[in-house]
Amino acid sequence: MSGSKNAALYALAAALLTAEPVVLRNVPEIADIGEMAEVLRDLGAAVSIDGTTVSIEARELTKTVADAERVAALRASFLVMGPLLARLGEAACPPPGGDVIGSRPLDVHFAGFKALGAAVTREGAAYVARSPRLQGTRIFFDYPSVLGTVNVIFAATLAQGTTTIINAAAEPEVEMACDLLNAMGARITDGGNKRGGPFEHGVRAAQDELTGSPRAHGSPSSLDEPRTLARPRRDRLRDGRRRAHPRRRPARRPARQSAGRAQPPRRRRSEIARGGWSADDAIPSTERLFP
Repeated sequence: MSGSKNAALYALAAALLTAEPVVLRNVPEIADIGEMAEVLRDLGAAVSIDGTTVSIEARELTKTVADAERVAALRASFLVMGPLLARLGEAACPPPGGDVIGSRPLDVHFAGFKALGAAVTREGAAYVARSPRLQGTRIFFDYPSVLGTVNVIFAATLAQGTTTIINAAAEPEVEMACDLLNAMGARITDGGNKRGGPFEHGVRAAQDELTGSPRAHGSPSSLDEPRTLARPRRDRLRDGRRRAHPRRRPARRPARQSAGRAQPPRRRRSEIARGGWSADDAIPSTERLFP
Protein backbone atom coordinates (compact mmCIF):
# COMPACT_ATOMS: atom_id res chain seq x y z
CA MET A 1 0.00 0.00 0.00
CA SER A 2 1.33 3.41 -0.92
CA GLY A 3 2.12 5.84 1.88
CA SER A 4 0.25 9.03 2.66
CA LYS A 5 0.86 11.91 0.26
CA ASN A 6 0.41 14.62 2.89
CA ALA A 7 2.62 12.81 5.39
CA ALA A 8 5.34 12.48 2.74
CA LEU A 9 5.20 16.20 1.91
CA TYR A 10 5.44 17.09 5.61
CA ALA A 11 8.39 14.72 6.05
CA LEU A 12 10.24 16.31 3.13
CA ALA A 13 9.88 19.74 4.75
CA ALA A 14 10.94 18.34 8.15
CA ALA A 15 14.23 17.16 6.64
CA LEU A 16 15.35 20.80 6.44
CA LEU A 17 15.66 20.86 10.25
CA THR A 18 18.84 18.76 10.22
CA ALA A 19 22.13 18.72 8.36
CA GLU A 20 22.25 14.93 8.48
CA PRO A 21 20.74 12.65 5.83
CA VAL A 22 17.07 11.71 6.12
CA VAL A 23 15.75 8.66 4.26
CA LEU A 24 12.01 8.26 3.63
CA ARG A 25 10.57 4.97 2.44
CA ASN A 26 7.18 4.02 1.00
CA VAL A 27 6.78 7.49 -0.49
CA PRO A 28 4.00 7.67 -3.11
CA GLU A 29 5.23 8.17 -6.65
CA ILE A 30 3.22 11.26 -7.55
CA ALA A 31 3.98 14.64 -9.09
CA ASP A 32 3.59 16.56 -5.81
CA ILE A 33 6.60 14.75 -4.35
CA GLY A 34 8.75 15.83 -7.29
CA GLU A 35 7.56 19.43 -6.97
CA MET A 36 8.35 19.48 -3.25
CA ALA A 37 11.77 18.01 -3.98
CA GLU A 38 12.43 20.89 -6.39
CA VAL A 39 11.52 23.40 -3.66
CA LEU A 40 14.09 21.78 -1.35
CA ARG A 41 16.75 21.65 -4.06
CA ASP A 42 16.26 25.34 -4.74
CA LEU A 43 17.00 26.03 -1.07
CA GLY A 44 20.27 24.09 -1.27
CA ALA A 45 19.28 20.61 -0.15
CA ALA A 46 20.33 17.48 -2.02
CA VAL A 47 17.32 15.31 -2.84
CA SER A 48 17.38 11.98 -4.64
CA ILE A 49 14.30 9.92 -5.53
CA ASP A 50 14.58 6.19 -6.21
CA GLY A 51 11.13 4.77 -6.71
CA THR A 52 9.39 4.95 -3.34
CA THR A 53 12.56 5.92 -1.45
CA VAL A 54 13.54 9.57 -1.05
CA SER A 55 16.85 10.72 0.47
CA ILE A 56 17.34 14.31 1.64
CA GLU A 57 20.50 15.95 2.91
CA ALA A 58 20.23 19.64 3.81
CA ARG A 59 23.81 20.06 4.99
CA GLU A 60 24.26 23.56 3.62
CA LEU A 61 21.17 25.62 2.90
CA THR A 62 22.03 28.45 0.55
CA LYS A 63 18.74 30.37 0.56
CA THR A 64 16.07 31.44 3.01
CA VAL A 65 13.56 32.47 0.34
CA ALA A 66 11.43 29.83 -1.34
CA ASP A 67 10.97 30.09 -5.08
CA ALA A 68 7.69 31.86 -5.85
CA GLU A 69 6.90 29.84 -8.97
CA ARG A 70 7.34 26.51 -7.25
CA VAL A 71 5.46 27.58 -4.11
CA ALA A 72 2.53 28.72 -6.25
CA ALA A 73 2.16 25.19 -7.59
CA LEU A 74 2.05 23.39 -4.25
CA ARG A 75 0.44 24.61 -1.05
CA ALA A 76 2.43 22.26 1.22
CA SER A 77 5.62 24.01 0.13
CA PHE A 78 4.76 26.77 2.63
CA LEU A 79 5.89 24.30 5.31
CA VAL A 80 9.52 25.25 4.62
CA MET A 81 8.89 28.42 6.66
CA GLY A 82 9.02 26.66 10.02
CA PRO A 83 12.25 24.69 9.47
CA LEU A 84 14.07 27.64 7.87
CA LEU A 85 13.04 29.98 10.67
CA ALA A 86 14.09 27.49 13.35
CA ARG A 87 17.43 26.58 11.79
CA LEU A 88 18.58 29.78 10.10
CA GLY A 89 16.65 32.43 12.03
CA GLU A 90 14.97 33.76 8.89
CA ALA A 91 12.49 32.49 6.34
CA ALA A 92 10.62 34.05 3.45
CA CYS A 93 7.90 32.55 1.30
CA PRO A 94 5.25 33.95 -1.03
CA PRO A 95 1.60 33.00 -0.51
CA PRO A 96 1.18 29.32 -1.38
CA GLY A 97 -0.90 28.05 -4.25
CA GLY A 98 -2.28 24.55 -4.74
CA ASP A 99 -5.85 23.36 -4.93
CA VAL A 100 -8.58 25.91 -4.31
CA ILE A 101 -10.84 24.14 -1.81
CA GLY A 102 -12.12 27.06 0.22
CA SER A 103 -10.66 29.60 2.60
CA ARG A 104 -7.38 28.45 4.11
CA PRO A 105 -5.74 31.55 5.60
CA LEU A 106 -2.22 31.67 7.00
CA ASP A 107 -3.12 33.40 10.27
CA VAL A 108 -2.41 30.29 12.35
CA HIS A 109 1.12 30.00 10.94
CA PHE A 110 1.99 33.63 11.65
CA ALA A 111 0.35 33.67 15.08
CA GLY A 112 2.42 30.66 16.08
CA PHE A 113 5.66 32.17 14.77
CA LYS A 114 4.98 35.43 16.60
CA ALA A 115 4.21 33.58 19.82
CA LEU A 116 7.61 31.87 19.55
CA GLY A 117 9.27 35.29 19.31
CA ALA A 118 9.56 35.87 15.57
CA ALA A 119 8.73 39.09 13.78
CA VAL A 120 6.51 38.48 10.74
CA THR A 121 6.21 41.11 8.01
CA ARG A 122 5.06 41.36 4.41
CA GLU A 123 7.86 42.44 2.09
CA GLY A 124 6.75 42.73 -1.49
CA ALA A 125 5.11 39.48 -2.54
CA ALA A 126 6.61 37.39 0.27
CA TYR A 127 5.97 36.85 3.94
CA VAL A 128 9.15 37.16 6.01
CA ALA A 129 9.73 35.80 9.52
CA ARG A 130 12.88 36.63 11.50
CA SER A 131 14.11 35.69 14.95
CA PRO A 132 17.65 35.28 16.31
CA ARG A 133 16.40 32.67 18.78
CA LEU A 134 12.93 31.18 19.13
CA GLN A 135 11.60 30.74 22.64
CA GLY A 136 9.17 28.04 23.73
CA THR A 137 5.79 29.25 24.93
CA ARG A 138 2.11 28.36 25.26
CA ILE A 139 0.16 28.79 22.01
CA PHE A 140 -3.61 28.65 21.50
CA PHE A 141 -4.84 28.23 17.92
CA ASP A 142 -8.07 29.90 16.87
CA TYR A 143 -8.88 26.78 14.87
CA PRO A 144 -7.08 23.47 14.35
CA SER A 145 -5.28 24.12 11.06
CA VAL A 146 -3.34 21.07 9.89
CA LEU A 147 -0.64 22.94 7.97
CA GLY A 148 -0.48 25.60 10.67
CA THR A 149 -0.02 22.98 13.38
CA VAL A 150 2.76 21.20 11.48
CA ASN A 151 4.56 24.43 10.55
CA VAL A 152 4.57 25.73 14.12
CA ILE A 153 5.69 22.32 15.41
CA PHE A 154 8.62 22.45 12.98
CA ALA A 155 9.64 25.85 14.30
CA ALA A 156 9.18 24.84 17.95
CA THR A 157 11.38 21.74 17.76
CA LEU A 158 14.54 23.90 17.78
CA ALA A 159 13.16 26.61 20.10
CA GLN A 160 14.63 27.12 23.55
CA GLY A 161 12.39 25.56 26.20
CA THR A 162 9.02 23.83 25.98
CA THR A 163 6.16 24.80 23.68
CA THR A 164 2.56 23.78 24.38
CA ILE A 165 0.06 24.01 21.51
CA ILE A 166 -3.62 24.02 22.43
CA ASN A 167 -6.34 23.36 19.86
CA ALA A 168 -3.83 21.66 17.59
CA ALA A 169 -4.92 19.55 14.63
CA ALA A 170 -5.07 15.79 15.25
CA GLU A 171 -5.06 14.34 11.75
CA PRO A 172 -3.00 11.17 11.14
CA GLU A 173 -0.47 13.17 9.10
CA VAL A 174 0.26 15.30 12.17
CA GLU A 175 0.94 12.17 14.20
CA MET A 176 3.26 10.80 11.52
CA ALA A 177 5.15 14.10 11.33
CA CYS A 178 5.60 14.04 15.12
CA ASP A 179 6.86 10.45 14.93
CA LEU A 180 9.50 11.49 12.40
CA LEU A 181 10.56 14.49 14.49
CA ASN A 182 10.90 12.32 17.58
CA ALA A 183 13.07 9.92 15.59
CA MET A 184 15.21 12.92 14.59
CA GLY A 185 15.76 13.94 18.22
CA ALA A 186 12.77 16.11 19.15
CA ARG A 187 10.71 15.37 22.26
CA ILE A 188 7.03 15.61 21.41
CA THR A 189 4.28 14.21 23.62
CA ASP A 190 0.62 13.75 22.73
CA GLY A 191 1.46 14.38 19.08
CA GLY A 192 -1.77 13.59 17.19
CA ASN A 193 -3.56 12.65 20.46
CA LYS A 194 -2.02 9.18 20.72
CA ARG A 195 -3.73 8.52 24.02
CA GLY A 196 -6.83 7.59 22.08
CA GLY A 197 -10.40 8.66 22.60
CA PRO A 198 -12.13 11.65 21.10
CA PHE A 199 -9.90 14.64 20.40
CA GLU A 200 -11.20 17.55 22.45
CA HIS A 201 -9.85 20.85 21.21
CA GLY A 202 -8.79 23.32 23.84
CA VAL A 203 -8.31 20.86 26.72
CA ARG A 204 -5.33 19.00 28.09
CA ALA A 205 -5.79 16.01 25.77
CA ALA A 206 -5.44 18.33 22.79
CA GLN A 207 -2.06 19.75 23.72
CA ASP A 208 1.14 19.07 21.84
CA GLU A 209 4.12 19.62 24.10
CA LEU A 210 7.47 20.10 22.43
CA THR A 211 10.85 20.50 24.02
CA GLY A 212 13.46 22.11 21.84
CA SER A 213 16.29 19.84 20.82
CA PRO A 214 19.78 21.39 20.61
CA ARG A 215 20.61 19.34 17.55
CA ALA A 216 18.30 17.42 15.26
CA HIS A 217 19.67 14.40 13.47
CA GLY A 218 18.63 12.41 10.45
CA SER A 219 16.58 9.27 10.64
CA PRO A 220 15.03 6.70 8.32
CA SER A 221 11.26 6.75 8.35
CA SER A 222 8.50 4.73 6.77
CA LEU A 223 5.31 6.40 5.61
CA ASP A 224 2.92 3.53 6.18
CA GLU A 225 -0.54 4.51 7.26
CA PRO A 226 -0.93 4.69 11.07
CA ARG A 227 -2.69 1.83 12.79
CA THR A 228 -5.24 4.08 14.47
CA LEU A 229 -6.76 7.35 13.47
CA ALA A 230 -5.76 10.33 15.56
CA ARG A 231 -9.30 11.68 15.52
CA PRO A 232 -12.05 9.03 15.41
CA ARG A 233 -14.68 9.61 12.78
CA ARG A 234 -17.98 10.77 14.15
CA ASP A 235 -19.87 8.01 12.40
CA ARG A 236 -17.66 5.26 13.82
CA LEU A 237 -16.93 4.02 17.30
CA ARG A 238 -13.40 3.83 18.71
CA ASP A 239 -13.04 0.16 17.74
CA GLY A 240 -14.00 0.92 14.13
CA ARG A 241 -17.60 -0.30 14.20
CA ARG A 242 -20.12 1.95 12.53
CA ARG A 243 -22.15 4.03 14.93
CA ALA A 244 -25.89 3.42 14.86
CA HIS A 245 -27.47 6.78 14.19
CA PRO A 246 -31.04 7.23 15.40
CA ARG A 247 -33.36 7.49 12.46
CA ARG A 248 -35.63 10.45 12.26
CA ARG A 249 -39.22 9.40 12.77
CA PRO A 250 -41.25 10.27 9.68
CA ALA A 251 -44.13 12.65 10.08
CA ARG A 252 -47.39 10.89 10.83
CA ARG A 253 -49.83 11.07 7.96
CA PRO A 254 -53.49 11.58 8.67
CA ALA A 255 -55.57 8.43 8.30
CA ARG A 256 -57.62 8.21 5.16
CA GLN A 257 -61.33 8.41 5.65
CA SER A 258 -63.80 6.86 3.32
CA ALA A 259 -66.67 8.76 1.79
CA GLY A 260 -69.60 9.08 4.13
CA ARG A 261 -67.54 9.32 7.30
CA ALA A 262 -67.96 12.38 9.34
CA GLN A 263 -65.01 14.71 9.03
CA PRO A 264 -63.70 16.46 12.13
CA PRO A 265 -64.42 20.16 12.12
CA ARG A 266 -61.54 22.32 10.97
CA ARG A 267 -60.29 24.72 13.58
CA ARG A 268 -58.28 27.83 13.05
CA ARG A 269 -54.90 28.15 14.73
CA SER A 270 -56.18 31.05 16.80
CA GLU A 271 -59.00 28.90 18.20
CA ILE A 272 -56.54 26.19 19.19
CA ALA A 273 -54.35 28.75 20.90
CA ARG A 274 -57.35 30.02 22.90
CA GLY A 275 -58.12 26.54 24.07
CA GLY A 276 -61.34 26.16 22.06
CA TRP A 277 -60.27 22.78 20.76
CA SER A 278 -60.81 19.35 22.23
CA ALA A 279 -59.78 15.85 21.31
CA ASP A 280 -63.36 15.05 20.34
CA ASP A 281 -63.13 17.62 17.53
CA ALA A 282 -60.14 15.92 15.87
CA ILE A 283 -60.57 12.20 16.64
CA PRO A 284 -63.75 10.57 15.30
CA SER A 285 -65.73 8.64 17.87
CA THR A 286 -66.29 4.91 17.59
CA GLU A 287 -69.88 5.54 16.67
CA ARG A 288 -68.75 7.52 13.67
CA LEU A 289 -66.10 4.98 12.63
CA PHE A 290 -68.37 1.99 13.13
CA PRO A 291 -72.02 3.05 12.68
